Amino acid sequence: MFQSFYKYVLVCLFIVASVLVLGCSDNDDSKAADALRVTEFYPQEGDYGTEVTILGAGFGNYRLDVSGHIYFNGTEATKILYYSDNRIVIKAPEGFTTGPITVRVQDKEVATTEIFNYVETEQVDEDALRVSDFTPKRGYYLTEVTITGANFGTSANTVKVSFNGVEAEKIVSVTETEIKAIVPAGATTGPITVNTGLEEVSSDEVFTYLEDGAEVQSVSPAHAWSGEEVTITGVNFHDVGAENITVDFKGGKATAISATDTEIKVIVPADAASGTFTVTFGDEQTVSGVVFQKYTLNQSDFTGAYGSSYEPFKFSTGWDPCYIRIDNNYLEFYFDQAACDADNRRERRGAEVVCDFSTWSEAWYGYKLFLPEGKFPKDVEGSIITQIFNGGDANTWAGHLVIDNKNLCVSYRGSAAASAEKRETVGELAWNQWIPVVLYYKAGKNNKAEIRVWMGDDMQENSPTLTLTDINLGFGYWLDDNTLNGEVTEDNRVADSLGGKWGLYVQAGGDRIIRFDNLSVLSGNPVRDQQGNLTTGFKIVDPRGW
Repeated sequence: MFQSFYKYVLVCLFIVASVLVLGCSDNDDSKAADALRVTEFYPQEGDYGTEVTILGAGFGNYRLDVSGHIYFNGTEATKILYYSDNRIVIKAPEGFTTGPITVRVQDKEVATTEIFNYVETEQVDEDALRVSDFTPKRGYYLTEVTITGANFGTSANTVKVSFNGVEAEKIVSVTETEIKAIVPAGATTGPITVNTGLEEVSSDEVFTYLEDGAEVQSVSPAHAWSGEEVTITGVNFHDVGAENITVDFKGGKATAISATDTEIKVIVPADAASGTFTVTFGDEQTVSGVVFQKYTLNQSDFTGAYGSSYEPFKFSTGWDPCYIRIDNNYLEFYFDQAACDADNRRERRGAEVVCDFSTWSEAWYGYKLFLPEGKFPKDVEGSIITQIFNGGDANTWAGHLVIDNKNLCVSYRGSAAASAEKRETVGELAWNQWIPVVLYYKAGKNNKAEIRVWMGDDMQENSPTLTLTDINLGFGYWLDDNTLNGEVTEDNRVADSLGGKWGLYVQAGGDRIIRFDNLSVLSGNPVRDQQGNLTTGFKIVDPRGW
């Protein structure tokens, strides 16, 4: 009897426990399904693959656990990017049509009251030439216009830009996604067309051409120091006030100090660089200017502790055991023959310094030279101690000072061909004493170049030790007979200019040491110094009397 009673009690307890367990088994997701709702979705329209965000509640935290499904007018979306209890991010499925979005969780579902509209978007060919935009939308003759898009290439030589059929004469720059072009004379209002030689495409918007635009005709002086005043002349300069006129000297910008309709005065800023400047007249117009060249001067007497920095000059070549170092307030260069014989790469051929210097036309070098007895040979040719280096397509030397046996000589050429080299003797050198040297050169073609060299303690400016005229010096793309094109343009794919190197460039003849002091490098040929005093290039770089 008691056993039957116990069995009865156990059965009752089991039934109660089962009911409690079943009653508590409704998890959060089931409750979420009961509260399923969609409050918002965006965007309201799109194409296949459009990313759509659905907001609401009761979606469940784990889609697979709650068997969550999303349909676009009956077509199920399978690319779910994010899923949580109150937010779903999904891509619209292939083949859907306009209609509501339905969310189903377990056996519950809800459809949006608003519909998601199918809108076919234009498919973009990523490899096709494309013009997306341009700025400004309106402008004058010589206005610089920036065109954005894709697949323009990188060469200004192959791209043509037309303004309503009138081809731009100047392409400033070209990248795969951007072209800068100058509005040509005779342009009219209409679309901008880009032609790469393989494809051609025009802008959807039109460029509005404005009459009577500003035009820069000249700058005076055409060479100047930072801090010096220059005058820009032209026609139709806009009356926007001098304070709203900005001159951009290749990155160095300055505000005009005065302006009329034909003249602008401005101070050359410290960070100006040589090249074609631009003038911006407030919001009215940005116009391309003319070529301006800034004077620069690099100088050092190399005063400092052993091995200290020799700025503004900097290391160019001279792998160990070759070296460049300050010693006893001069700069010493050492060439190691054995190292060069074992590894005859360019970096082993001597030791040289460079500086932030280039010129499109004229320059001056000045220094004192010391050849130590027993450490610099007297019977070896070809010790190059100063280079006029022609950067650009050829990227090689155009001239140099070289020691042949006991003589200082000058070499020069008007083309990169080795056969073009010509060499003249300046004079005989002395050992174990400081020798002042000054070099002036003017680049030129058509026999318009010039080189002058002075040497010795008794140098006189009006009596060079050697004068060479009616020669050619330099090569590349020329703006005129005495000016290389030092910037990249449509006609000049690589900028051409002359720079310098100082020290030793040699390959044979044994070890040697040479010393430099009071080194000056001047770009241009100024008639005033940086303080505005009357002077000459010779006086600025003269190494005597420091």
